[in-house]
Amino acid sequence: MFESRDYSPKTVLTELWKFTAGRLITFLIEYGFMLLTVDVLHWNDLIMKLIISVVVVILNYVFSKLFIFKKKERSDENQAELH
Repeated sequence: MFESRDYSPKTVLTELWKFTAGRLITFLIEYGFMLLTVDVLHWNDLIMKLIISVVVVILNYVFSKLFIFKKKERSDENQAELH
């Protein structure tokens, strides 16, 4: 599902950078949401943590699928060879 087939240093470093950036973004979303809902609005911290955890898992999946480990487009020649 999220596997790389190219283990060149450039590809690995690019994926590592994107992975780290994606996780940092979701961490900031989680932190901001918790700060707003629990510290500012004084909502129940356990319920808010559960809700944001579900959102973060979904966002991490989407980031990984669409931006970090996206499949590279195959050329027409490679596709013809597969058929």
